[in-house]
Amino acid sequence: MESPKADPVEYDGKDAIATLIAVYGGTLSEAEAKTKVEQELLQGPPRRREVLRKMTRDVGIMLAVLPAAYRREVMVRVAKKLIAHDARQAQQREFRRQYPALRDSKMLRIAGWFFCQQTIEQVFVPIVSDYLLEYRRARAEGRWKGFVVKMRHWHAFANACGLEKAYPWFERLAHLAWYLWNKLL
Repeated sequence: MESPKADPVEYDGKDAIATLIAVYGGTLSEAEAKTKVEQELLQGPPRRREVLRKMTRDVGIMLAVLPAAYRREVMVRVAKKLIAHDARQAQQREFRRQYPALRDSKMLRIAGWFFCQQTIEQVFVPIVSDYLLEYRRARAEGRWKGFVVKMRHWHAFANACGLEKAYPWFERLAHLAWYLWNKLL
Protein backbone atom coordinates (compact mmCIF):
# COMPACT_ATOMS: atom_id res chain seq x y z
CA MET A 1 0.00 0.00 0.00
CA GLU A 2 1.22 3.47 -0.70
CA SER A 3 1.48 6.03 2.05
CA PRO A 4 -1.58 8.18 2.74
CA LYS A 5 -1.75 11.74 1.46
CA ALA A 6 -3.60 13.29 4.43
CA ASP A 7 -3.46 12.95 8.19
CA PRO A 8 -5.48 9.96 9.38
CA VAL A 9 -8.87 10.72 10.80
CA GLU A 10 -10.67 8.48 13.26
CA TYR A 11 -12.28 5.84 11.08
CA ASP A 12 -14.54 3.41 12.95
CA GLY A 13 -17.03 0.67 12.10
CA LYS A 14 -19.79 3.14 11.13
CA ASP A 15 -17.45 4.90 8.71
CA ALA A 16 -16.42 1.54 7.25
CA ILE A 17 -20.03 0.44 6.70
CA ALA A 18 -20.78 3.84 5.16
CA THR A 19 -17.82 3.45 2.78
CA LEU A 20 -19.06 0.00 1.75
CA ILE A 21 -22.57 1.34 1.12
CA ALA A 22 -21.27 4.33 -0.84
CA VAL A 23 -18.80 2.44 -3.04
CA TYR A 24 -20.77 -0.80 -3.41
CA GLY A 25 -24.18 0.81 -3.76
CA GLY A 26 -22.95 3.76 -5.80
CA THR A 27 -25.98 5.99 -5.18
CA LEU A 28 -25.01 7.76 -1.94
CA SER A 29 -21.95 9.74 -0.94
CA GLU A 30 -20.04 8.52 2.09
CA ALA A 31 -21.43 11.34 4.23
CA GLU A 32 -25.00 10.48 3.22
CA ALA A 33 -24.33 6.79 3.79
CA LYS A 34 -22.89 7.50 7.26
CA THR A 35 -25.95 9.59 8.12
CA LYS A 36 -28.17 6.73 6.92
CA VAL A 37 -26.22 4.19 9.01
CA GLU A 38 -26.45 6.37 12.13
CA GLN A 39 -30.17 6.92 11.50
CA GLU A 40 -30.78 3.18 11.12
CA LEU A 41 -28.79 2.47 14.28
CA LEU A 42 -31.00 4.85 16.22
CA GLN A 43 -34.43 4.57 14.60
CA GLY A 44 -34.44 1.53 12.32
CA PRO A 45 -36.39 -1.67 12.87
CA PRO A 46 -35.05 -3.71 15.82
CA ARG A 47 -33.68 -6.53 13.66
CA ARG A 48 -31.85 -4.11 11.35
CA ARG A 49 -30.43 -2.20 14.34
CA GLU A 50 -29.13 -5.44 15.83
CA VAL A 51 -27.51 -6.52 12.54
CA LEU A 52 -25.94 -3.09 12.00
CA ARG A 53 -24.59 -3.01 15.57
CA LYS A 54 -22.98 -6.41 15.10
CA MET A 55 -21.58 -5.40 11.71
CA THR A 56 -20.11 -2.15 13.02
CA ARG A 57 -18.64 -3.98 16.01
CA ASP A 58 -17.12 -6.76 13.89
CA VAL A 59 -15.78 -4.40 11.22
CA GLY A 60 -14.40 -2.13 13.96
CA ILE A 61 -12.55 -5.09 15.48
CA MET A 62 -11.18 -6.03 12.06
CA LEU A 63 -10.06 -2.46 11.39
CA ALA A 64 -8.38 -2.14 14.79
CA VAL A 65 -5.40 -4.13 13.53
CA LEU A 66 -4.88 -1.76 10.59
CA PRO A 67 -3.17 1.61 10.80
CA ALA A 68 -5.79 4.35 10.81
CA ALA A 69 -4.43 5.84 7.59
CA TYR A 70 -5.23 2.68 5.59
CA ARG A 71 -8.64 1.74 6.95
CA ARG A 72 -10.72 3.59 4.35
CA GLU A 73 -8.54 2.30 1.52
CA VAL A 74 -9.06 -1.28 2.72
CA MET A 75 -12.84 -0.82 2.84
CA VAL A 76 -12.84 0.63 -0.68
CA ARG A 77 -10.91 -2.44 -1.86
CA VAL A 78 -13.40 -4.72 -0.12
CA ALA A 79 -16.29 -2.92 -1.82
CA LYS A 80 -14.60 -3.21 -5.23
CA LYS A 81 -14.03 -6.93 -4.67
CA LEU A 82 -17.71 -7.31 -3.81
CA ILE A 83 -18.63 -5.49 -7.02
CA ALA A 84 -16.34 -7.80 -9.03
CA HIS A 85 -17.82 -10.86 -7.28
CA ASP A 86 -21.35 -9.70 -8.11
CA ALA A 87 -20.33 -9.17 -11.74
CA ARG A 88 -18.98 -12.74 -11.93
CA GLN A 89 -22.18 -14.07 -10.35
CA ALA A 90 -24.30 -12.13 -12.85
CA GLN A 91 -22.21 -13.49 -15.71
CA GLN A 92 -22.71 -17.05 -14.44
CA ARG A 93 -26.47 -16.49 -14.10
CA GLU A 94 -26.59 -15.19 -17.67
CA PHE A 95 -24.64 -18.22 -18.86
CA ARG A 96 -27.10 -20.55 -17.13
CA ARG A 97 -30.00 -18.70 -18.76
CA GLN A 98 -28.46 -19.33 -22.19
CA TYR A 99 -28.54 -23.09 -21.58
CA PRO A 100 -31.69 -23.77 -19.53
CA ALA A 101 -31.46 -27.55 -19.90
CA LEU A 102 -27.97 -27.47 -18.40
CA ARG A 103 -28.87 -25.14 -15.54
CA ASP A 104 -28.40 -27.66 -12.73
CA SER A 105 -25.53 -29.60 -14.26
CA LYS A 106 -22.94 -30.72 -11.74
CA MET A 107 -20.39 -31.10 -14.52
CA LEU A 108 -20.72 -27.45 -15.56
CA ARG A 109 -20.63 -26.30 -11.95
CA ILE A 110 -17.38 -28.21 -11.35
CA ALA A 111 -15.88 -26.99 -14.62
CA GLY A 112 -16.80 -23.43 -13.62
CA TRP A 113 -14.46 -23.71 -10.63
CA PHE A 114 -11.42 -24.37 -12.81
CA PHE A 115 -12.00 -23.06 -16.32
CA CYS A 116 -12.90 -19.76 -17.97
CA GLN A 117 -16.29 -19.13 -19.55
CA GLN A 118 -15.02 -19.55 -23.10
CA THR A 119 -13.52 -22.97 -22.35
CA ILE A 120 -16.72 -24.08 -20.67
CA GLU A 121 -18.80 -23.06 -23.69
CA GLN A 122 -16.45 -24.65 -26.22
CA VAL A 123 -15.52 -27.85 -24.38
CA PHE A 124 -17.90 -28.68 -21.56
CA VAL A 125 -21.30 -27.55 -22.86
CA PRO A 126 -21.16 -30.07 -25.76
CA ILE A 127 -20.06 -32.84 -23.38
CA VAL A 128 -22.88 -32.12 -20.95
CA SER A 129 -25.47 -31.73 -23.74
CA ASP A 130 -24.52 -35.09 -25.23
CA TYR A 131 -24.55 -36.64 -21.78
CA LEU A 132 -28.05 -35.43 -20.97
CA LEU A 133 -29.49 -36.61 -24.28
CA GLU A 134 -27.81 -39.98 -24.20
CA TYR A 135 -28.55 -40.54 -20.51
CA ARG A 136 -32.27 -39.86 -20.92
CA ARG A 137 -32.47 -42.31 -23.83
CA ALA A 138 -30.47 -44.96 -21.98
CA ARG A 139 -32.46 -44.51 -18.78
CA ALA A 140 -35.64 -45.17 -20.75
CA GLU A 141 -34.15 -48.50 -21.79
CA GLY A 142 -33.11 -49.50 -18.29
CA ARG A 143 -31.41 -48.51 -15.11
CA TRP A 144 -28.16 -50.41 -15.79
CA LYS A 145 -27.75 -48.87 -19.23
CA GLY A 146 -28.28 -45.41 -17.73
CA PHE A 147 -25.59 -46.12 -15.14
CA VAL A 148 -23.10 -47.18 -17.81
CA VAL A 149 -23.78 -44.03 -19.84
CA LYS A 150 -23.39 -41.89 -16.73
CA MET A 151 -20.02 -43.46 -15.85
CA ARG A 152 -18.77 -43.16 -19.42
CA HIS A 153 -19.63 -39.46 -19.61
CA TRP A 154 -18.17 -38.67 -16.18
CA HIS A 155 -15.00 -40.39 -17.37
CA ALA A 156 -15.01 -38.20 -20.50
CA PHE A 157 -15.58 -35.15 -18.31
CA ALA A 158 -12.63 -36.08 -16.09
CA ASN A 159 -10.45 -36.52 -19.17
CA ALA A 160 -11.55 -33.12 -20.50
CA CYS A 161 -10.55 -31.62 -17.14
CA GLY A 162 -7.11 -33.19 -17.48
CA LEU A 163 -7.55 -35.71 -14.68
CA GLU A 164 -6.33 -38.69 -16.69
CA LYS A 165 -2.94 -38.21 -15.01
CA ALA A 166 -4.56 -38.97 -11.64
CA TYR A 167 -5.93 -42.36 -12.73
CA PRO A 168 -2.77 -44.32 -11.87
CA TRP A 169 -3.00 -43.05 -8.30
CA PHE A 170 -6.64 -44.08 -8.04
CA GLU A 171 -5.72 -47.47 -9.45
CA ARG A 172 -2.96 -47.88 -6.86
CA LEU A 173 -5.32 -46.91 -4.05
CA ALA A 174 -7.92 -49.36 -5.34
CA HIS A 175 -5.32 -52.16 -5.44
CA LEU A 176 -4.18 -51.27 -1.94
CA ALA A 177 -7.77 -51.25 -0.66
CA TRP A 178 -8.44 -54.60 -2.36
CA TYR A 179 -5.27 -56.07 -0.88
CA LEU A 180 -6.07 -54.83 2.62
CA TRP A 181 -9.69 -56.00 2.36
CA ASN A 182 -8.63 -59.50 1.38
CA LYS A 183 -5.81 -59.60 3.93
CA LEU A 184 -7.96 -58.47 6.86
CA LEU A 185 -10.88 -60.76 6.09
